[in-house]
Amino acid sequence: MEPLTNREVRTGTELPSQEMIAHHRIQDFEETDGDDDNLRLYQQLYSYATHGNTNRFHDTTEKKLQDPNARVQFLSRRSPQNITFVHIAVSSGHAELAAEILQQHKPLLLEKNFEGDTVLHIAAKAGDVNTTTNTLLCEARGTTNVENIGDVLTLLRMKNNEENTALHEALIRGHQSVAKCLIEADPAVSLYTNKEQKSPLYLAAEQGLVEIVN
Repeated sequence: MEPLTNREVRTGTELPSQEMIAHHRIQDFEETDGDDDNLRLYQQLYSYATHGNTNRFHDTTEKKLQDPNARVQFLSRRSPQNITFVHIAVSSGHAELAAEILQQHKPLLLEKNFEGDTVLHIAAKAGDVNTTTNTLLCEARGTTNVENIGDVLTLLRMKNNEENTALHEALIRGHQSVAKCLIEADPAVSLYTNKEQKSPLYLAAEQGLVEIVN
């Protein structure tokens, strides 16, 4: 199966279809390196990430990966499509589990999949501001109260293969609430341009989104 093009993503469902996730899961199980025990553990965690089983994911990593270095190494594993456990959790709409994984290894927040998407790009495409988007921004800050400006700005300004920021992706899909949340976190990102040399501010004006433009 070929990766979806940008056009196909925009006209289809916002999150990967169950068929797409299943296809990736089969390929991941077949192509992930490691012995049988590691492969079984990978399968377990992949399933928990897909279905949002936060407690089982946590308990399994605590029991099977007691060495902190081994745990980080395992949680950092990528599928052949560069998909991490966090990508899967966010793609499946499981913000709580995504936060659990990020608390164990925060750098996963900045990892990109085969389309160049971070988990914030995926959340922006889905249009979920109240849980997933805010959860990811909180994780970027480090806590809900103390803002880590560097990590937040890095995440907000990262571009995918189309050179879209998460803000571009939210506006392309008409998710105004997500767009407002992202602009409040970093007003400067509204001026970043993509491959088409369009900034989020341009996209908002093009769509007549007065609240965003003002």
